[in-house]
Amino acid sequence: EKSVFETDSAGMENILSQINLFGTDTFCDYTAYFLRNEANKTFIHTLLKGVATNGYDPQGKILESLEYLAHNTSEKDETILKDICDAVYSVCITNGGNAIEPRGKDTLTTLLYPKYTSVIRDYARNTLKKLVGK
Repeated sequence: EKSVFETDSAGMENILSQINLFGTDTFCDYTAYFLRNEANKTFIHTLLKGVATNGYDPQGKILESLEYLAHNTSEKDETILKDICDAVYSVCITNGGNAIEPRGKDTLTTLLYPKYTSVIRDYARNTLKKLVGK
């Protein structure tokens, strides 16, 4: 029998949207884990929006998972890739300058490669400009 987490997608999405709001290391671990292992794009989108709202990530685990996700998301999935840019920006701004180098900058720079659409390259470029300008 499937668990409630597998059958109640609306409830699970609600949980994922709030998980990062707790601002504790434990929930950062959960967020990082789900970003690496979740296959449902709706859930990933929800998680990324939560990270963009609250970029608390003192150990860099979420930023590491964002880098992983950037490398493992289809270059045509513009929604998720834009969400990744927003989440990287939030983590870097929330956690100070140390988070910007090198992982946050490198993750955004990866999205500048020609395999990505011009929309994503422009979005990543503008996010990087915003980040470096801070």
